Amino acid sequence: MSLSSQQQVLTDTLDALARYVNRRHRLVREDPNQTDEEHMLRQHLVLRYLWQHTGLLESFVQQNPEHLDAPHLSAARDLQGVLYGSIYVEEQGKDTLTLLHDTGVYLVSTPPDMELPNTDEVIELRCALVPYMGAIVALPPLAVLGTVPTSFACRLHERLTARGDEKPTSDGRVLYERARVWQKRREAQEARRSTNGQACAPGYHQGPLTGLAGKERLARLREHSDAMALSDGSYRQSMEARSIEVKELPVTLEEALDLLDDDWLDNIACMFMGVDEMPDLPHGQLARWLAKQMHYQKSDLEFALLWCEQAQFDLMRHLMFTNPYSLDGMAPSESHGLYPLEPQIFFFREKGSLLAWMPPEVASLMSQVDVEAIARARERLRLAAASASGMATMCGIVSMSEAYDLYRRAVDDPLDRDQYETALSSLASCASRDGFALWQHDGTEYVISVDISDESALARVARECYADRLTTPCSDGTDDSPKVLELTVEDEQDFSQRVSQKEAELQRLRLSLMRAKDDCAAHELPASMLDSSPIQALLETKALRDLRAFVDRHIPDNEDEWEFADLFVRSVAVSVVLMNESYNETMDLIRLYGMLGCEGTRFPDTLGRLLTNASNALPRWQHNGWSLEELTEHLTGRRRFFGPDGREIAVAAGEPCPCGSGKTYELCCGNVA
Repeated sequence: MSLSSQQQVLTDTLDALARYVNRRHRLVREDPNQTDEEHMLRQHLVLRYLWQHTGLLESFVQQNPEHLDAPHLSAARDLQGVLYGSIYVEEQGKDTLTLLHDTGVYLVSTPPDMELPNTDEVIELRCALVPYMGAIVALPPLAVLGTVPTSFACRLHERLTARGDEKPTSDGRVLYERARVWQKRREAQEARRSTNGQACAPGYHQGPLTGLAGKERLARLREHSDAMALSDGSYRQSMEARSIEVKELPVTLEEALDLLDDDWLDNIACMFMGVDEMPDLPHGQLARWLAKQMHYQKSDLEFALLWCEQAQFDLMRHLMFTNPYSLDGMAPSESHGLYPLEPQIFFFREKGSLLAWMPPEVASLMSQVDVEAIARARERLRLAAASASGMATMCGIVSMSEAYDLYRRAVDDPLDRDQYETALSSLASCASRDGFALWQHDGTEYVISVDISDESALARVARECYADRLTTPCSDGTDDSPKVLELTVEDEQDFSQRVSQKEAELQRLRLSLMRAKDDCAAHELPASMLDSSPIQALLETKALRDLRAFVDRHIPDNEDEWEFADLFVRSVAVSVVLMNESYNETMDLIRLYGMLGCEGTRFPDTLGRLLTNASNALPRWQHNGWSLEELTEHLTGRRRFFGPDGREIAVAAGEPCPCGSGKTYELCCGNVA
């Protein structure tokens, strides 16, 4: 048989297998109008499923549903000896590849149309190695996952040498025998894991948050952190640092100002009066002068109420009815963001009790202010900021027009366009990684992630190059930007140059994202992102909850069992969404967090599957906020479901849909076109 005839037999066999598997499991939607590229993508999805469920190959050979002749059936039998998963490219020849796998070293011809990175490192590749006509063939779907350290390849060689499998081979019969043994070994490992239940490997234990998610989990975490803050005294010290100790509370504003120390009084005076220096007066005279200069206006108070922190706004409401107001029974989590709003609110310590006090001038104005109207305005501003943060986190960059359209569809009482843009201009901030910033390009304004804003360039360079000389940000939230200490003249020049280079790099990234998303509308804004921070909302998607539930059951003994799982899963979300890292770099988190031995093996299967599912479920900037799982759903016309162990749940067309709708799968999530 000629080479072209052999290739045609293999191609025809793969087509027949893909049709058989798809008819049996309805993996992809058949579309007679699909392009060649769409057909290839759909077939690759089916083949990936086939390589992961090799029992289908045996069923196909036994049934021969398409009445294939002997050469085609022989090819199908050969394909039962498949190795599918991570395979490592150790060397690239002119027409061949040297591939490393846990079962041996293999020589294969370079697959057609395959482009590999030009690197001296070992490349991690996901593909199927199959025996065919006595040779070894690499079949799709092919994916370059990244690179691995050379030390990893050396250790793999050592294991192969110890077993006597280190000699390279291109013999398909050898691959077939090794693959069948490898498949049985993996099946036995999975069977042992399923019978062992939730038993942890040595060095790991089940955490106290196991089984908790959503609001219940947050409440338990809050209780724990509150108890810790109260037990070690840190909360009391923090609150006392914001207050002044007095023998009795003041009655007038002048008395309150006179109780402050000189620096505190000068700061309030400069802030409130809008001047750089105060008159050179003794402390008491300065307090008296300042009290006379402060003329409270209703508009000033309304402005302060509109833009202060939520905790301060709530405290002002309390002080309308109870002045002074005791802070003693307040939990640390409740006082987050609670600072004196001087000169509207002062904190004092009287006889060991913490009290908030409002000057009489402010109290008289509060009765004239429509606090409920301001509360509604604050909520509208919050929703505007939350929508912008959500879209920036999901999509990376969105035009202001598209951002407003998405916001308007997501909220019940939207601001008009001018109000929305004004609000975002006031609220744009680099305060958190999942916040948003504004950027103008060619006369168009965009909402962008703070992680790709020019304002972040300085912070990124400081963290990357001067981490050992960074100051700690202020704990009161007044300044959270990093400061670099002890810079020489040469350091300052180097620092400025690096910042300029980082700004140019971010500019290229923004333009690249704009081009990549021209033909793809931005993802609709999920309602969950309006109620919490964007990353926190993403952590409550099912794939990430499953990953967190697994980590909850496998906490390393030397880690904080209350925070470890959430930190690990948040790192996954940040890695994929904000840092745009590859699958291989995300898998490195398993090593970084010390999770390699959590299942009793060096490379955990369940954790790897869950990490893959989480990565596929997270939004991607290149796809305008759509996840890889959502794109797969679009191609297949069906929604996939995964179990707690990360395995896909096989659902027949007539079975109840796993989504819980009560409909059959074919009438529900099995037909989402």
